[in-house]
Amino acid sequence: MEIESPVLEKIKSRGYWRILISPISHKVRFKQTTDCFQFIEKNFVDIDGLTFPFYTGLSVAKDESLIKEYFSEYALCSADYGSIKEYWRLYRSGQFIHFTGILDDWWQDDVFQRSYLTSIKPFERISYNQSIMLTVTQVFDFMNRMCSYDIYNEGLSINMQIHKLHNRSLWFPDNRMFLQLKPSKENIFTEEKTFSKEDLIIRHRDLSIDVLLRIYELFNWHPSADQLKTYQEKMVKTGRFDQT
Repeated sequence: MEIESPVLEKIKSRGYWRILISPISHKVRFKQTTDCFQFIEKNFVDIDGLTFPFYTGLSVAKDESLIKEYFSEYALCSADYGSIKEYWRLYRSGQFIHFTGILDDWWQDDVFQRSYLTSIKPFERISYNQSIMLTVTQVFDFMNRMCSYDIYNEGLSINMQIHKLHNRSLWFPDNRMFLQLKPSKENIFTEEKTFSKEDLIIRHRDLSIDVLLRIYELFNWHPSADQLKTYQEKMVKTGRFDQT
């Protein structure tokens, strides 16, 4: 799937996530591309104002930082706003493709975080919470919401990738534990699986924990599943990203 976009080109210039969520069978699930935006509007995941996927309620939005457009087979939204670098498409077939930059590579573009995080340079770190746990949790919460609709009765497959991880350290913003861990030897993380509708409705959080454990393994961090569940529950309920 070749996609060209100035925002996407910018995203790929540094570390980024590529997330492809596909229905099991290929057929038209949305009559019009306007229906695609309505679906996102009803089902995007919001944790403390951070949404997946990024969505604007504006009926028309097109400027240097935000683009929202309709095409014959898909709707798209892209954002270049502070540390948020994001591009997604939802096709009439129900397939969803999403690219987002690793937040830690773009903090210097964020006016609210710039003074606090000026020491963080692109490609050096990735935070265990706001970059990794938040993204994975939101992806599985989004699939959970997708499966509440009959159009996804057959379940969903996912291909999740994180690019440009080599020599990147896992960062714990609330302490200095990342100094004790090894940088990633891998450059790309890939998770590719198919899930039933029932699993995504009942076990979506457990499934997200499984993926988190695999990602953290790259950095020689081996928390227990119960430990991650505690962090995750706190993050979802309070919007806080620290461990304390």
